[in-house]
Amino acid sequence: MKKVIIGLSMIVVGCLTLIVWWKKLLYIIVGVLPVVLITGGMLILSAGIRQVENLKIKNKSDIHTAKQKLEKPDEHSEQ
Repeated sequence: MKKVIIGLSMIVVGCLTLIVWWKKLLYIIVGVLPVVLITGGMLILSAGIRQVENLKIKNKSDIHTAKQKLEKPDEHSEQ
């Protein structure tokens, strides 16, 4: 029961401070937004680069496997 009362009181105090300091909150959001966008963009870019590299590696292994199949003599064609 104690945790419920503390939780509700924190919500009430948080709502009151949100109303009182609304402009300051907007300044913080405006200041943090570019950092979040840059960081998120860098993460997505690195994930995309890794995906392209993985596709290149997969294609190279597929080509290598195909070459090996072509170089092996067919056992059925000799008979």
